[in-house]
Amino acid sequence: MYSSTLDYPLLSSHSSQSLCLSSLLSNPTQRLSNRSRTQLRPCTLKMSRNELYTRATVEVGGGEGGGGTGGGTMCTATVQPQIVRVDEREPNCGSISVTYSPLYPPQIPHHVPSSPTLLTSHLQRLTSLMIDNECLCISEGNWCFLLNIEVKGSSDNGGMDEAACNAVVAALEGTRLPRLDLEGTEAVAAMPRHKSGWVDLPVKYRPVVVQGGIYKGGVGGFGGGTTGVEGAGEGKVVWDPDGMEGSVAEGWITIAYEDFGRVVMWDEGGVGIGRNGRAKWGEEGWGVGKERGEGFRKAVKAWKESERAIEQAAAPQSGDKRKGGISVDVDDAEEEGEEERYRRMALDFRCGHVEERIRSKEEKEKETGGKKKEKGKGKGKGVALKDIVMKKASVKKMEVEVEEEEEEEEEIVVMATNEFGSVEEGEKEEEAEKVEKVEKVEKEKEEEVQEVEEVEKEEAELSLSMGIKKNKKRKKTGGKGKK
Repeated sequence: MYSSTLDYPLLSSHSSQSLCLSSLLSNPTQRLSNRSRTQLRPCTLKMSRNELYTRATVEVGGGEGGGGTGGGTMCTATVQPQIVRVDEREPNCGSISVTYSPLYPPQIPHHVPSSPTLLTSHLQRLTSLMIDNECLCISEGNWCFLLNIEVKGSSDNGGMDEAACNAVVAALEGTRLPRLDLEGTEAVAAMPRHKSGWVDLPVKYRPVVVQGGIYKGGVGGFGGGTTGVEGAGEGKVVWDPDGMEGSVAEGWITIAYEDFGRVVMWDEGGVGIGRNGRAKWGEEGWGVGKERGEGFRKAVKAWKESERAIEQAAAPQSGDKRKGGISVDVDDAEEEGEEERYRRMALDFRCGHVEERIRSKEEKEKETGGKKKEKGKGKGKGVALKDIVMKKASVKKMEVEVEEEEEEEEEIVVMATNEFGSVEEGEKEEEAEKVEKVEKVEKEKEEEVQEVEEVEKEEAELSLSMGIKKNKKRKKTGGKGKK
């Protein structure tokens, strides 16, 4: 196994390049980074945005354990939407600019360099397939959105095209378009984000881009090699090569896939591959890039959710007004009304008052209607009937008591006459007292009967008066109906 501590100056020597090439063509493939032929380097994505632009930075193979020699590849893509007049000559005109940083290491001897021109053509192809031009139209024939895409390569240790394309795709996914206030055809004004809520840029699909280095499989070249190395006959593709591996590559192959694995871009870097090789490497490239594309998709989704949560937390609530970036607390009228209501309830409770349950309008109408009907019934039918019933019950009770007393007195008299045959004078006095008591009870009974008769008479008069009133009401309502 080879050590991964080789540095860039060794790349210029012919012996080191021969050693790297022989290790890549061996069976199985030996790489200085200890990776397999189809294993990709770790990749990180960083995103940020504001009201002016969205920025995405992709770093491949950077940091410790990056899986490459000589550092990593870093590329930054910035997407800035702009409102412009529609140009009849170029209605779908956009701008893509690719620049390399001064820190870009020119000493790496790439056999097929990643030029800004080649990268620009790849980006134009991807963006034209990814974005629907109708979504950029504001007013037909008058106004539209123009997307300015700037790509900057900070460092290149192999796979610059792959990193740049993935950075642009991520930046487009995170781009938002403002809601606009159209003032006829003469002016367009963008509404603030916290008032209108901006809209994500619609995309047809999310391309997945992978890149590999092409190596000869034998003396016969592609499609004609006869050696026993892996991939002989169709050549060999090593996916995601670093700078050292790219320096000995015959060429580069860049493939872009849509969400379901269909190839939307294929660039062989000027080196022809046979039909069998295209089928084989195309299928293998989708298996290699599918996992990376899923990782990018999850990362962008998580970033969007975090941004949405931050915006919701920072958005002004119903009781706040923000002026000039300063938050001012303002009392809410509804909350103030609730506080006042609860304060009054507390005072009523301390005074011994209990607040009635809040009744609906229908309940109030029913209650008021019932009270009016009761008032119209004179002194109250329910009260008069209750008194009559109570009086009748008390009279019946008194009648029963009088009957029981009479029966007891008769039994006493019969027993006295049977036993003694005659009654003494003392007994006569007692008997006279009993007779007086009986007469008194009978007199009270007669008075109670008279009271009952009077009550029945009053009840009859009350029912008669109620019948007369009902007839009068019917006549009145009947007269209104005729009118």
